[in-house]
Amino acid sequence: MGDIRLDPSEMDNLHSRLLRIGDSLESQPTLTAPGANAFGSTVLAETAAEFSSNEETRRTDCADWCQNNADGVQFTAQFVGQTDEDVAQAWYAQHLPTDPAYVPATPAHTFSWDKLFKHQDKYE
Repeated sequence: MGDIRLDPSEMDNLHSRLLRIGDSLESQPTLTAPGANAFGSTVLAETAAEFSSNEETRRTDCADWCQNNADGVQFTAQFVGQTDEDVAQAWYAQHLPTDPAYVPATPAHTFSWDKLFKHQDKYE
């Protein structure tokens, strides 16, 4: 049986990078078109204002996306140990029913499959 692995440091790194990108997007100044009126075209000035408004909306939406995904990454990293334990307990109960053992839940960063799979898998 193959291992299901998740490296907590990779998840922390991804979480941090998503937050940094989102913060960077939020801190950018809004684009402006100073002097657009100087060209004497009302349409040019209106288009420049609309472009600036749309650009700000796109940046805000992207920053929100980064924050939401960072939250998802953090949630996944936090609960993957419990999910791994559930899968391992089901496998253990199915393959070794004469020797039931309960392995308490541990955080993802300390979870180890070798605590559960003490006997060689017949498919290895």
